Amino acid sequence: MYVRWLRKPGASEPQELMRRLATFYKMLAVICFIPVISPSSWLGVSIAYAVIPIIFPPPTGSEGMVGGGAGIAMLLMFCFVFSLVLSLLCLKTAMNLLRGQGKTLGLFVSILFVASGIFALKSLYSDLLLSLRSPQYYWVCILLFVLANLSQIAINLVSIFYLIRPRVSKSS
Repeated sequence: MYVRWLRKPGASEPQELMRRLATFYKMLAVICFIPVISPSSWLGVSIAYAVIPIIFPPPTGSEGMVGGGAGIAMLLMFCFVFSLVLSLLCLKTAMNLLRGQGKTLGLFVSILFVASGIFALKSLYSDLLLSLRSPQYYWVCILLFVLANLSQIAINLVSIFYLIRPRVSKSS
């Protein structure tokens, strides 16, 4: 659907294409605040699991807790700060594309979303396989996250294609 939206008549004009890509990056700014799908949540969780046990060691006798309540609060703050930064990057990209600039920043943001999606798929795949054996239906939620990450990867790859595609000038 996203490819058809970009290929509609009129979108072949460079200004219209950049306007549609700017709309896409504005939507990505909202996606930045959705857990598990956003690169910021994966980045925040990865950093938090490396840093929080050092700053806030888990209480004795509590295996699996990441630093107790303070560690969980810090994890949420990491995710929020990274979401905010990434959202602002997406909005800056959208504004720059509307002015005819910002292709490099758009490529960076899209590549970040693609890399994050691949990382998410890698980590969710094993969870999906483990939950398939469970009598509960946990696998449905994980499958939805996998499908959301796959679609995010696909639309960002399409955006990368349109950002690096050379402009074709129309001859009269």
